[in-house]
Amino acid sequence: MNYGGQNPDSALNVTYLERDHIKVNLQAKLLFDENTACLRNSAMDVINRLADLLQSKEGARVEIDLVDELDLTAKSKDIDAERTLLVFALLNFKRVASQQL
Repeated sequence: MNYGGQNPDSALNVTYLERDHIKVNLQAKLLFDENTACLRNSAMDVINRLADLLQSKEGARVEIDLVDELDLTAKSKDIDAERTLLVFALLNFKRVASQQL
């Protein structure tokens, strides 16, 4: 899985807007199976890398965009919400776990 680059085919794109202002784009199509909230096998590498970045930039303003392309179905909004909640839950879990060590 490609991450850390500045192209649309990267799962994780980081842009430094100002000294303490970072914008992060996550490409959902590279993190999740199609039209589900199930993570792909390599998605945890990206989430762990993002968690490490957030920890190293503690106190900075960080914007996170989950770029998502779902088929237009009745469940699209639910899947989008589930994906977002899953990413933030995993990031929070990693943060809490690192504080307990």
